[in-house]
Amino acid sequence: MDGGPKWRRIIAAATELFTVHGFRKTSVNEIAQRAHVAKGTIYLYFRTKAGILLHALVEEKKAYFMRFAPIFDPQLEPAERLRLYLRTILTLATEMPLVSKVLSGDREVLHVLEDELDPDLREQMLEMHHSFVGELIVGAAVGRQPSEADVRDRATVILGLLHSSGFLADERMRFGLSIDRFAEILADMIVDGVAETRALETAAVGEAR
Repeated sequence: MDGGPKWRRIIAAATELFTVHGFRKTSVNEIAQRAHVAKGTIYLYFRTKAGILLHALVEEKKAYFMRFAPIFDPQLEPAERLRLYLRTILTLATEMPLVSKVLSGDREVLHVLEDELDPDLREQMLEMHHSFVGELIVGAAVGRQPSEADVRDRATVILGLLHSSGFLADERMRFGLSIDRFAEILADMIVDGVAETRALETAAVGEAR
């Protein structure tokens, strides 16, 4: 939805204030002042402050949607598709402040989402994401046929990692590495299967005994 210049100003002002001060500490009055509109104007577009947050999250994601287009290039090898998906998600965590709050487990934002989103819709969205990541994992598992349970567990771990990636916005947590380099290395480690290699070696030792 795009309700015109005033609507866009409200969304921009709310995004900035929610990011800096948090959802609960930001009032509708402050959003109106920052957007240079009357408080009543906001209620012409949004029923609640939570509604503003939900629309702000959607708009933030839409602004970066095209960054995901290369992931669906049919010429891309499956392993490279998973690698690019991880790098994109990890990098965008620092460029989308509101989404980053969700990924980093910001309780204020999460509570709003839990209260405002229909439980069935929320579960459906999570399942779709789970399924998408699972397909990426299966495609990248060249020469192997992981079980459904194994794929789901691995997808759960990857999603858990991505939902905690908001910490990458803090340069101190990257210990001097740029966000692009950090994301590149982490994606390589996941896709190339450092932990899996160790698990296979351990299994081989067990069979030898």
